[in-house]
Amino acid sequence: MARKTSDPEKPANADPETEYGRAIRLSTDALDRARLRQARRLLEAGQVNADMLMTIEAADIRASRVFDAPRAAGATEEAPC
Repeated sequence: MARKTSDPEKPANADPETEYGRAIRLSTDALDRARLRQARRLLEAGQVNADMLMTIEAADIRASRVFDAPRAAGATEEAPC
């Protein structure tokens, strides 16, 4: 039996486990992009120490399109890392 849903984008038979998997994948992708931004920042810094390698700064996270609502509304892809 199909469950009722208020979201027209989701099929009535959407599997909660599939939705959970999608959320985890999106979170993992966001962390991977933050690590890429960190790597680019460290490459531009030149000399790198152990503390720098273990630190993802707020700017690495905030560079995501998630935090730029006007750009996110019409964007098709994120700026390259």
